[in-house]
Amino acid sequence: MLSRRFILMYLFIFGAALLLSGCGTPKMAIPVARVSPPLAVPANTKMEPIGFEGAVLALNRGQEIGALYSGKSEVSMDLCNYGSDAKLTWGAGKAYIGGRDDQFAEAVYDALKARGYNVVGDPRVVFKREEELSRARFKLAARVTDMKANVCNVCSWWDGRPRGKQYAEVYLKTEWSVFSTMADKVVMQVTTEGYNKRPDEVAEGFLLSVLDAFSAAAEELASNPEFLKLVTQGQAIEAKAMAPAGEAMVLPNVAQSEKPFAANPDSITNSVVTIRTGGGHGSGFVVSSDGYILTNNHVVEGSEKVMVRFRSGLELEGAVVKTHPMRDVALVKVSVGNMKPLAIRRTPVKVLEEVHAIGSPLDLNLSHTVTTGKVSALRNLSELHNQMSIIQADVPIYPGNSGGALVDNNGNVVGITVATRLQNSGAATNLNFFIPIMDALEKLNIQIGG
Repeated sequence: MLSRRFILMYLFIFGAALLLSGCGTPKMAIPVARVSPPLAVPANTKMEPIGFEGAVLALNRGQEIGALYSGKSEVSMDLCNYGSDAKLTWGAGKAYIGGRDDQFAEAVYDALKARGYNVVGDPRVVFKREEELSRARFKLAARVTDMKANVCNVCSWWDGRPRGKQYAEVYLKTEWSVFSTMADKVVMQVTTEGYNKRPDEVAEGFLLSVLDAFSAAAEELASNPEFLKLVTQGQAIEAKAMAPAGEAMVLPNVAQSEKPFAANPDSITNSVVTIRTGGGHGSGFVVSSDGYILTNNHVVEGSEKVMVRFRSGLELEGAVVKTHPMRDVALVKVSVGNMKPLAIRRTPVKVLEEVHAIGSPLDLNLSHTVTTGKVSALRNLSELHNQMSIIQADVPIYPGNSGGALVDNNGNVVGITVATRLQNSGAATNLNFFIPIMDALEKLNIQIGG
């Protein structure tokens, strides 16, 4: 069964072509792309798991992509496109044509699997596919940037009636983006070509030729030495992504608070800040008297400078001096002294321990909001921070809380707010997640002085 989206694409192309039917339309010149032989993979080579995400057809609206040509079929004595020959023109612009569970996914899965790659998420398997795909260390996305096709709608040589069969040849140029889930970014882009010419006349022959040409482009990706090198060196990529960030630095030790947070909350909340960027805002908190502030990487991502707003209303420019994208933590520096840092607790929290999140949820005017709950679990979740440790708590948090402090009952920092899980309706679930503070410091290559 061909994908519904692809069938709609097919009808769109051919419907437009029939409106432009002419007489004596010739074939389009089509490159014949050859597939390279498989690469020799040494025995016992460890392959990182690869998953396919989807495919996009990125052609220009109005681009001529081929022909419903006139003349005789190359397979039989029948006629091609009798009375309806025409140039083929793409009329839809950019179009999504494939996902995780259709024929395009099958084509990629089969092409890479046949050449020895560790592909996960077989589209033909119903159970545990998402679980398999969540293990992928690399994810592939395809962008078809050029298509050329000659299509013969087979018609009877006797009276010109359509026989319901097609004969086709198709060329595709495909740009592959390889996303590393460990590095959290696209780490390679490769362009390959694929070609297919059907040896027979069959129903939906054009669509089948497109899929076979796409499969050939995937086989060519599998034959790319740099791609093979990438997916067999995943452990090195992972190690690099998880390595501590930048040069080691030491923050002065701040004595642990032994007084209840509730007795003087301002003494703690005054050290929490709001961080503004051009794309919105998040939270952070002071960890040294000379102006160092911890927050999330996703709060400051893409920015070298941010604006840091204190409870007094003072707003200063801060420089992003350290980031660790995999652990989603960052260090910001403002040029001001005599700040009051929060104490860092070095011992981990316990399940059912009461904790408090401080930050600026939803709106800048709601800065220094305190919410309270209990630690629900200590987890390692593959979909959150790639199996790194995470604190789960039922403390209510919202967008804008990211990067804020999670403190214990005495106001000592135990974690950094990082994520919440929402229902499909967008409503909060109180399934909220926090980065353990000592792990955050370790990934930023920061130690606490004695």
